[in-house]
Amino acid sequence: MRGFRFLYPVLLASPLVMVKMRLLMGRLPSSTARSWVTAAVFVLSFSDIVLAFVLEQRFSREPMAGRLRAKGRDPKLTTALVGTTAMLAPVCWALFASFVGLSVGLFVCFAAISFVGVAFWGWRYRRVIYSA
Repeated sequence: MRGFRFLYPVLLASPLVMVKMRLLMGRLPSSTARSWVTAAVFVLSFSDIVLAFVLEQRFSREPMAGRLRAKGRDPKLTTALVGTTAMLAPVCWALFASFVGLSVGLFVCFAAISFVGVAFWGWRYRRVIYSA
């Protein structure tokens, strides 16, 4: 996937775009703070971040790496793409939860977590993403 190097800055900016969208929406009707919404977003986000590291281990070892190579895919590039997408999960969960009571402040915190996660994952796989 040669275009991933051009797609990566878009993925890095996605949390910031979602924050801008959410701020433009203003105050939503169901803006009462619900603690279960925050807890659910935290649990789902944490599990997705852990899943990125689990999949990294899974894709880098045989037999999965061999299967990916047999299909003509690079296991490291696949790991970079899947991990980047998993790091975007916190802001996506928070965006959905903002419609049922997650505060804008917490939404921005989850967006920051996603931004840092995508930046970390991109730094970690920078040789794969920006290879010729």
